[in-house]
Amino acid sequence: IGDDTFTGASEGPGEEKNALRHEKLSETIVAFHQQVDQTNADLKKSAQRYNFITPRDFLDFINHFIGLMTEKRDEVLDQQSHIDGGLKKLKETEDQVANLQSGLAEKEKMLTAKNKEAEEMMSQMVKGQGEAEERKQASQKLQGELAEQSKVIDERRGVIQKKIEEVEPALEAAKSAVGAVNKQALDELRSMNKPPEHVKMAMEAVILMVRSDIAPATINWEVVRKVMRDANFIPSILEYDAEQLKDSTRETLKKKYLQNKGWDVSRIKQASKCAGPVAQWVESQLQFADLLNMMEPMRNELQQMQEQADKNKVELDACEKVLGDMEAKIQQYKEQYAQLITSVNQIKNQMQQVQENCTRSTQILTDLSSEKVRWQGSSK
Repeated sequence: IGDDTFTGASEGPGEEKNALRHEKLSETIVAFHQQVDQTNADLKKSAQRYNFITPRDFLDFINHFIGLMTEKRDEVLDQQSHIDGGLKKLKETEDQVANLQSGLAEKEKMLTAKNKEAEEMMSQMVKGQGEAEERKQASQKLQGELAEQSKVIDERRGVIQKKIEEVEPALEAAKSAVGAVNKQALDELRSMNKPPEHVKMAMEAVILMVRSDIAPATINWEVVRKVMRDANFIPSILEYDAEQLKDSTRETLKKKYLQNKGWDVSRIKQASKCAGPVAQWVESQLQFADLLNMMEPMRNELQQMQEQADKNKVELDACEKVLGDMEAKIQQYKEQYAQLITSVNQIKNQMQQVQENCTRSTQILTDLSSEKVRWQGSSK
């Protein structure tokens, strides 16, 4: 018989408790025995019958009583086991709900952080797109300006080139004529002590042009003859660049030689096979120099336009590079934003599942709250 067989006074540990339990058991058996004896006495009076109770009956009663107590004890223990199992399950459910709620709070923090990060990424992306759009518009504006500048430059260059092409044939013809002057013609002219005045003017004019190191006032026939002895005399004429001609020299050539009444290329050609081509070359170079001088403002303007166009091209290249970098950065922002949104959706789905589990578990605990109190009372 277990410790909880009787509900009488159970204070006192150890042997005192066992002695008290056995005393109660004895009293109970005696009470049953006395009740049986009283029942027989009542039965004899009312029914004129009497059942004799032997020691064996008393022992059977004790054995039956022990069996009944054992059966009831097993039933109570089995019921207690089920109650304890239910209480344990409820405790596990409560712990699970607490863990779910804690995990839900952590998921909420993660969701808030991810949402904030996504908002910041979206802000950066919008800002980057705005800046990229501004850069793009600036780039398109520069492209338009550059295209217009290139068009004007090509037109101006075409006008200049056309005018140059108009005088180039005469210039090339004069150079060819000078190049055809042989040594005999050159020696013949150099040998003259007093050449014709128009021949002298032609040779002084060419010396004035190709030998800028000789002062114009010092140029005379002796100087001319000396320069003609130089082996580079003819090559210096052929390699001459009209752009090197100074304005002061050009004016001197016109006033002192070409505008002189004695200047006549046809007569000079007749007088000297060397001076004639030289005179033709001087006239052609002056015409070309006059053309260059006339076009100087246009050429300067063209140069400025070209420099501005080059500057715009450099700026356009830099702008397009920055634009390319910004577009690549925006694409990176988009990819990162997409990853963040995916993470946010995953967290939301997880939170929804946790919330559903938590709600179901909480509802179960609520429905079993009254049973829990009853089970706890029965388990004491």
